[in-house]
Amino acid sequence: MSNNIYNFSKVPSMPERILSALAYLTCGFVGIILIIASVFLKVSLKPFVKFNCYQSILLGFVFAFLQLTYNLIDGLLQLLQIIPWLGSFLYSVFAFLVYYLMSFPILFGFSLLSSIIILALIYLIIVTLAGKNPYIPFISDAIKRIM
Repeated sequence: MSNNIYNFSKVPSMPERILSALAYLTCGFVGIILIIASVFLKVSLKPFVKFNCYQSILLGFVFAFLQLTYNLIDGLLQLLQIIPWLGSFLYSVFAFLVYYLMSFPILFGFSLLSSIIILALIYLIIVTLAGKNPYIPFISDAIKRIM
């Protein structure tokens, strides 16, 4: 048997798929609950569920970091308005970029950042419900190393 976590000897059951999809849908909250419950109940999670729980938790942190970074940039742009000449020029350039890249409605009224997150979640849920581990370049590799 291969040591690769992407090769399973059997197809994951439907409850395992649904739990894994719920972990992505809640941005890791269900994953945290499953991991804590498995520790307290002294039950080991199946590799499919464990991988998807860890990946959903890490993705939840990535999404939160992106949102926090956006809010920080927006707050700094508001502070740039205080500086008269340089501040107004920098504010106009950066505000244009931030507004049109992050706040301007692109897909069904969602901003670019929100659209990327929603499309990523749809991909993750569909692939997980199909019984396969979704691959996200750096995140999946990091999860694979810790498992």
